[in-house]
Amino acid sequence: MKVSNKLLKDATATGKSLIAATDAAAARTALSLATVASTGSYNDLINKPATGSSFGASYEFFEHFLTSASLAGNMIAGVTGGVNTSATITGNQFGVLQMATGAAAATNQNARVSAPANQITFGAGEIFFSARIAMASTPWFDTTTVLGALRTGILTSANADGNGVYFRAKTTALEIVLRIAGVETAQTVGTLVLNQFVTASFKINAAGTSVQAFVDGTLVATIPTNLATLKASHQIHINRENAVATNVIAQVDFLALRYTPTAPFFTV
Repeated sequence: MKVSNKLLKDATATGKSLIAATDAAAARTALSLATVASTGSYNDLINKPATGSSFGASYEFFEHFLTSASLAGNMIAGVTGGVNTSATITGNQFGVLQMATGAAAATNQNARVSAPANQITFGAGEIFFSARIAMASTPWFDTTTVLGALRTGILTSANADGNGVYFRAKTTALEIVLRIAGVETAQTVGTLVLNQFVTASFKINAAGTSVQAFVDGTLVATIPTNLATLKASHQIHINRENAVATNVIAQVDFLALRYTPTAPFFTV
């Protein structure tokens, strides 16, 4: 194609290179086109959308206790002398489970909700756990008269201290507990107040080497640890250890768990 001198003079550098191109490849080079402009291959695209689905990339669980206490999703409700009941709702609150030890003067009286079939492996992915809990009775646990605790988190025991990461209230003090091979690290992170809900959450990094604890969304503790290869399940339980005729009561609004394994469970 013949181009006038004036048009050539007024052309941009790119335009001049394009005019001077002797073939299609040179033209693509002049226009700085990506490789895909030549190959037309999907493999040469950049920023491609993810293929397949995200199924298997993470596990999420949320239990709001909207139905009977005995039908807590894929969790199992159980008692030893204690009681699990749907709490009387006030205001705009809904879906609350009330857990009580019962007043029988016997040892290890408890109520529990657990998921023993869902074992979480620490150190194989990021774990986030959250529970909204309340102290719902006085008297409550203490260190002399009424022994026991409310516990919620990911641990190996459904009625006592076990290996894992969890929140514990042996008094009105709320603790974050890390326990490995029976050796624990505990740190007080808050205080329970009668009939006032608190959201207790923790995040464990993918390597299982650090735990962050949150109370009502505020970071309150960061604890280095080594939880790798430990397996446990998410749960909540209240247990009175000694044989006193005292009914200790807690309430739970929800339990939430998100587990994002380093290697997806499966791909679709």
